[in-house]
Amino acid sequence: MSSDNKDLSVGAGVVYGVDLAEGVDTSVTCNAVVTRDGVMSPVMVAPYGTDVLCSGEQALSTFQDVKSFNERWGKTPPTICTPAYYEALENQIKRVEEELNETKRALYIVKALRKMNANPDDEKELWYQGICIAVTEENIRKWEQEILDGGCDMDVVVSGFNILAGHDYAGAIKAVCNENHTKYTEDYEFAHKSMIALEHTTQGEEFHIVSVVEGSKTYYSVHRVKDDKVCKLLNHPKVDLAPFMKS
Repeated sequence: MSSDNKDLSVGAGVVYGVDLAEGVDTSVTCNAVVTRDGVMSPVMVAPYGTDVLCSGEQALSTFQDVKSFNERWGKTPPTICTPAYYEALENQIKRVEEELNETKRALYIVKALRKMNANPDDEKELWYQGICIAVTEENIRKWEQEILDGGCDMDVVVSGFNILAGHDYAGAIKAVCNENHTKYTEDYEFAHKSMIALEHTTQGEEFHIVSVVEGSKTYYSVHRVKDDKVCKLLNHPKVDLAPFMKS
């Protein structure tokens, strides 16, 4: 985690992130978008990793790693519902915001550098928040790495927040993952009805159906066109996290 332009003061109960370079091996699948009129066309969808999507094991692995090194640092979560507890959560939210903002900055810079690099008539220096960045392949690669770094750091500090929260994270994350599995179906007609219902209730939003073929099965999910958000299908169950709360 880079220390550039960061508040490095130690706050009560803060769980600090570290650099994690390990990634998850995923593959990109060419699938199809189904429009409202039933026309199917090929489209590249987001990397699909079955190991990550199945039960929250990847999240639990990160959680346990973060918990382990924080225990060795002597950082113990405060007692739930005490003033120190809420202060610790507020401090940790600041760490989450820092990492989010750094990642957003890296994404903006990479996009700008790539756009300028592709146009010979553009300036060859990017000025961003008082910093001059030369438009070079080396700098593009450097800021792309910052995106990876930011994603890892966000994973760590969010895990830190869940550790400080002190609830049954293992049970809660499994319940949340199971709920997300209900956002796809093998029934195309059900997905189509869900899309029509969303179009009716949102009045103006556009949606499409994405299909993913996995072996002999095809899964359908409804995505919002403007930002590719995966939407809830009809009669989507609300996850109940009450059993995982501790007092």
